[in-house]
Amino acid sequence: MSHGSDLDRVLGPGGLLDAAAGGYEDRPSQRVLARKVLEALLGGRHLVAEAGTGTGKTLAYLVPAVLARKKVVVSTATRALQEQIFQKDLPLVFDLLGGSFSAACLKGRANYVCLARKARFDTQPLFPFRDDRHLYDKVRRWLQETSTGDIADIFDVPEDWSTWKEIVSSTDTCLGQKCEYSEDCFVNRARTAAAAADIVVVNHHLFFADTALKASPAGALAGAAVIPPYDAAIFDEAHVIEDVATSFFGLSLSNYRIRDLVRDAKKAASYDKESFIALAESAERLLERSDRFFSALRLETNRHQLRQESIDGASSELQALGEAFDLLAAIASRHHEDEDLFAIERRARELQAILGVVVDLGKEDRVHWSDVRGGLVYLHSSPVDAAMELRENLLGRVESLVFTSATLSAGGSLRFFQNRIGLSEENEDLFELDAAILPSPFDFERQAALYVPSSIPEPNDPGFTVAVAEEARKLCRITGGRAFILCTSHRNMEAIHSHLESSPDWLLLKQGEAPKSALLERFREQPSVLVATQSFWEGVDVPGEALSLVIVDKLPFAPPNDPILSARIDALRSSGRSPFNDLQLPQAALALKQGFGRLIRTTRDRGIVAVCDIRLARKGYRRQFLSTLPPCPRFRDIEGLHNWWRTATT
Repeated sequence: MSHGSDLDRVLGPGGLLDAAAGGYEDRPSQRVLARKVLEALLGGRHLVAEAGTGTGKTLAYLVPAVLARKKVVVSTATRALQEQIFQKDLPLVFDLLGGSFSAACLKGRANYVCLARKARFDTQPLFPFRDDRHLYDKVRRWLQETSTGDIADIFDVPEDWSTWKEIVSSTDTCLGQKCEYSEDCFVNRARTAAAAADIVVVNHHLFFADTALKASPAGALAGAAVIPPYDAAIFDEAHVIEDVATSFFGLSLSNYRIRDLVRDAKKAASYDKESFIALAESAERLLERSDRFFSALRLETNRHQLRQESIDGASSELQALGEAFDLLAAIASRHHEDEDLFAIERRARELQAILGVVVDLGKEDRVHWSDVRGGLVYLHSSPVDAAMELRENLLGRVESLVFTSATLSAGGSLRFFQNRIGLSEENEDLFELDAAILPSPFDFERQAALYVPSSIPEPNDPGFTVAVAEEARKLCRITGGRAFILCTSHRNMEAIHSHLESSPDWLLLKQGEAPKSALLERFREQPSVLVATQSFWEGVDVPGEALSLVIVDKLPFAPPNDPILSARIDALRSSGRSPFNDLQLPQAALALKQGFGRLIRTTRDRGIVAVCDIRLARKGYRRQFLSTLPPCPRFRDIEGLHNWWRTATT
């Protein structure tokens, strides 16, 4: 039997999935995607495929991943989706295909308890809150039973519990084979299971941490790897890959990370105060020099490009900080028989090397920037062009790569996404590529409407946020609340929420006032209006009438003064290209498409997307936005919209 007929046997009408799943719906686009994924995996080709919402793309790539009989890594945008695939979707495929494969879930170190750090913590267990000791007792009992050590597996201890950071694994503190617990190490167990599995489920952060490690000179020389060797990789929610890759192909240093090193050095010194008093003193000196250096930089709050004058103004403090790293590393190196001090020396040398990179502003292919939030100061060095890094370190090294998402095409073309990740036409001689845009099974012409108010001020008008709030109030009267108000900034979120809060007509919720999962649970329970920013623009699934209205405050153009975007704008301009047409506009169109995608999640859903930005009706570039969104009726007057809603919901 051919692989194609195997796919039909599983995913087609009257097939195994049809027999196993209640409420089965035939999805032709799902079968087309599955065939394209299988052809890519078997033919050693790359595939870029947009699969509209409701296609069922998870099964469309998991079934061929198994049928291809290759070692396949499946990478997802979030740990939540990673766990859903491993705990829900793969078991279904396992049953459908008669258990013909093995699978493993692999996460980053910080998701696993480190037995060595736990043993060290047990010698001096200090808890910031009284209830923490009770939770720690639960963790101890759980550790006697767990085979994974994955903190997501203990359901009655929160993932943001403050004591986790004292006992989970970290690259900075790991001693590798020198650790006395290496044979029982949960990270080692997870990696061993991944090495033996046919399908390995990871997340994008871990995938690109592994890719960057293999690409680094030290990692390449040592043959270092987090993910075991694989034949192919499938990226779900692939639209975020450029941002994740940019992060992991860069370097960063923070005052927090230095404080962590100082704290651990002092802990190591406290075990034998007479022998290690010099270590404690050198750690204290490092902290002092660090504080002076970050203060001398005179950085502004939030994200800004680093300027040479800032580095020059802190040159003496920079030299003193480098000397303090040297001193701490030298003192720690005198006691290599002590595993903790061996790790202290390694970390001091690593941070010293990173410091040298992030303050070296002379490389044109890198952007150097700072991020100041509260008392935390981060210095970053990031690639201007992530596509180049991806071409060199991924696209040409892996036999087959599949990129899929519901939002990859802008203006009806995949070219923007392909260019951003290194799959541009000019590089076609380096790889074989297939591309496809597969339609959603949803009938947007019948299920959704797009509304742009005819009389609303421009986004830069002082009265804009009040006008958006009042427009939202009118729209919510049509749908009975049940609305997301998606804002492009925290400032707009606060202003719109504050105005609605003065006379709430429905349960009013705001991002940040409770955990995301708790907010969504309350939103589903009763008619509500949730005002939110970026974290609710994607990855949120509220099917049914609980979400009937999505209001977007304005077109989601990224702030042009963002340091990475600013560097990319300069690079495009210097090459004679249009930053607006080639980057900012398609980027914003895809972001709006993500927001629109929150609305229709099943064939039974009905709803309205309102974009409170008059530019979507007046500017010439509106065509790029409108051609990126699903086709649906458009309205400028609220009365016509109300009539459509009455018809659509009866």
